[in-house]
Amino acid sequence: MLGRPLRPLSYGHLILLNRFGLDPIMDLKGLMFAVEICSRTYSEGLEFATGVFTSMGLRELERKAASTMACDVSLAIKAWAEYIEAGYNEPEFSKSDEPVASKKGAPFLAQLRCWLLTRCNYSPDTIMDTPYSQCLWDYGTSIEELQGFGIVGERHRAIEELLRN
Repeated sequence: MLGRPLRPLSYGHLILLNRFGLDPIMDLKGLMFAVEICSRTYSEGLEFATGVFTSMGLRELERKAASTMACDVSLAIKAWAEYIEAGYNEPEFSKSDEPVASKKGAPFLAQLRCWLLTRCNYSPDTIMDTPYSQCLWDYGTSIEELQGFGIVGERHRAIEELLRN
């Protein structure tokens, strides 16, 4: 995208995109910033992102913006949205019989990190570069193991189809 190969969307990418106000992407400069982050590992993206706010970093971003002005911004932003959507590939969860409102105040990404570190034995050194969809599947699978239900599979869909007929 914009001449840069993107890495799989990772947990760390989402943290950086959120931290630097790049969700959603509204313009070419924001898109370029996000692409630079997501074309790197978490630690490389963090180093890049914090370096952008120096006078030298801002000049570099301006130079890159000038060289990509010929691209169709709306198509580039659409491609970005598809990249984000593909990175959010998550399991489908079964519905609980009783609606329960979450009383947790921590953001989901913080809750997810805590769960993956404590319940799934993720390492603090590698979690930031783990593809986000893998984090969601590991999270869902561990909940399913703990509670005995959770992810909806083909067997569940077949039973639902039989019950509807």
